[in-house]
Amino acid sequence: MALRKLTAQELLSPLADASKFSGSLIDFNVRAERMGWLPSAPQLNINPLTIKQQAEAAGLSPAEFTVQSLKSGDIRFAAEQPDSGKNHPRNLFIWRSNLLGSSGKGHEYMLKYLLGTDSGIQGDELGASDEVKPEEVEWQTAAIEGKLDLLVTLDFRMSSTCLFSDIVLPTATWYEKDDMNTSDMHPFIHPLSAAVDPAWEAKSDWEIYKDIAKSFSQVCVGHLGKETDVVLVPLQHDSPGELSQPFEVLDWRKGECDLIPGKPHRRLPWWNATILPPGNASPLSARCSIS
Repeated sequence: MALRKLTAQELLSPLADASKFSGSLIDFNVRAERMGWLPSAPQLNINPLTIKQQAEAAGLSPAEFTVQSLKSGDIRFAAEQPDSGKNHPRNLFIWRSNLLGSSGKGHEYMLKYLLGTDSGIQGDELGASDEVKPEEVEWQTAAIEGKLDLLVTLDFRMSSTCLFSDIVLPTATWYEKDDMNTSDMHPFIHPLSAAVDPAWEAKSDWEIYKDIAKSFSQVCVGHLGKETDVVLVPLQHDSPGELSQPFEVLDWRKGECDLIPGKPHRRLPWWNATILPPGNASPLSARCSIS
């Protein structure tokens, strides 16, 4: 069976200037992150909790230091070096989703590169072909397999994702918890009320994560305290930043414009993240309200 991969150029409008849209599909993902249109995680090739200390040593604010370092190349986007060995997540928690074997796109590639298990991939490696190589992503011939150290799934059934997981935590079904659902595709809020208690040791998703947060607060003492986390926030939908974007697409990395957070690139707020002491976790409803 012959396998053929779709190229970015095949998706272009006949009216588009093809010279401005070179590279592979992953390049456009990196450009979208770099220009502030797309969220990502992990975002940078360094621990964002260390940026404040480095910024203070340089006499700069965390945002100023991050911008300068991105422009100089001292800090890079993690998406530009996915196989560097330090730019991928080690832990993955899945809830309300059957990612492996169902909703995840590229299931076989997840098995090989995330889990490091039998995958059933039939196509050749990109390095063994003459197809277009990425321009924005550093090419590494030997890709890292089995990037995840821990896969945890919360589910009320033994889904295909559970079969691949290291730990499966039994959660409550829709009729065993108070819940509220909505999404960008559903312009309404759907409240649910518990009819019966969860079976056996099962708990609601919220209660499970509260217990995880409580245990984490106990084991992190001496390692984490009050930290400043630098977060790159993409332009939000229908926000002034999105609506004020110019008609042309300008890339600061190519020198077409300057990197100014929020105009029209990523905003760079910094948030104080505090690890709660044991027993101090409070439900979301006690900390915010809808008015």
